[in-house]
Order: sequence, then structure tokens, then C-alpha cells
Amino acid sequence: MHIVYGCSSEIVSRSSARRLNWAYLLRLGTIGVCYTNSSVGSAGQIGTSSTTNYDDSTATPGTIYNYWVRATDGSNVSSFSSSDTGYCGSTNTSLPVASDFDGDGLADPAIYNTNGTWKIKLSSAGYNVITISSFLGSTGYIPAAADFDGDRKADPAIYGEDNGYWIFKLSSIGYAEIALTQTLGGAGYIPVPTDYDGDGLADPAVKSKTGNEWILMLSTGGYTPVHITLLFE
Repeated sequence: MHIVYGCSSEIVSRSSARRLNWAYLLRLGTIGVCYTNSSVGSAGQIGTSSTTNYDDSTATPGTIYNYWVRATDGSNVSSFSSSDTGYCGSTNTSLPVASDFDGDGLADPAIYNTNGTWKIKLSSAGYNVITISSFLGSTGYIPAAADFDGDRKADPAIYGEDNGYWIFKLSSIGYAEIALTQTLGGAGYIPVPTDYDGDGLADPAVKSKTGNEWILMLSTGGYTPVHITLLFE
């Protein structure tokens, strides 16, 4: 029989999923089986995992769930772990942005929402709120605004935390939407765009969340990804 220790849960990024984590003692090939319902007596299986976590992508935002885990090697099944409650966050998430969107040399505070709405307080407009609905955004994307076209105005941009997609609205072409032709980053990376090569164009870039890896797509290098390791210790 395989022993499963306490189950815990956490929100995964800002997407509509819930991550279960657990620790277990098992032989090679044992699989963790995840369950959810109001009580262990009526718990139903929602998935399996050969690691120590599982993302419940079926969770409804704001709904509280009870979770249990048990292990199996195909022949033997353990008893249920201790339970944990959890819920996934709303699919619409608001995040702060600060960049010079009007090109007057002053950073403008803004709020980005994953439903595509941007609210910006432009210094050149007396810091009155300008709301742009259905502009740019999606669940799982976070803001990555910078001056990518070199006109001294920050371009609204978003970065896919899980897939590494970049989407831009360039001010120099009437805020038409364009995207990188290749992915950059993804799970385990955060966006850090800025002008690394000094040509006036912000360069798409990411840094690993837990390591020292940086990946830069320099405009002067034809936007070919450059991998570097930077130590700060």
C-alpha cells in the first residue's frame, strides 16, 4: 500500500485552474489520483498525475471545492489523503501598468484587465481616466508594455505566462495588433522588456523565475533569441 500525505491547493497563475500539491511515498510508476466533491464519501475522480501536482482546469472561478488525493500502482490503492479546500481565481484579473503612453516623458499609471480593458491616466490629459474596452487582453496574459517601435510612446503589449506568446499594439501604426512570429518565455519566465541595445527600441525579453537565465530578442540582432546567464550574488 502507498502512503499519501496531506493534499494542498493553490491558484495557478491567473487562469481558471486550481493546482493540487501533495507528498507521497511510492514505488516507481505509482500515480496520484485526484478527487473532488463535498465529502470524501461521494468524491469523484477528476484526474491523475505521475508527479506531485495536478491542475484542475474544470474548476469554476469563485466556487469552493474539497480535494483529496490517493495513490495507485495499478494493483494497490491507498486510502484518501487529508483534504484541502480551494478555488480558482476569477478569469478577469486587473494588474497595474506604468509607462509613458503619451510620449511626454512622464510615466502614466494604468490598469490592465484580462478581459481586454485598459484604463489609463495620461499626464497630458490631466490624469483623467481613459477607458479602452475590448482593446487587448486575455486570460493567462499579463501586461508587458514598452516602446517597441521607438516613437517615444509606450506600446500596450501582453505576454502569455503559459505559452510565451507576445502581442503588441504599436502606436506608430495606429495601434494595429501584431505578434511575435515565435514564442519567447512561457511557464517559468517573467517578461522584462526594455531597450537593451540602446537603439531606441524596446527588446522583448524574459527572465527565469527561479534561475539566472535571461533570453533577449535584440532589435539590432534581428530579434534572434540570445540566451545569457546573469549572476547577482
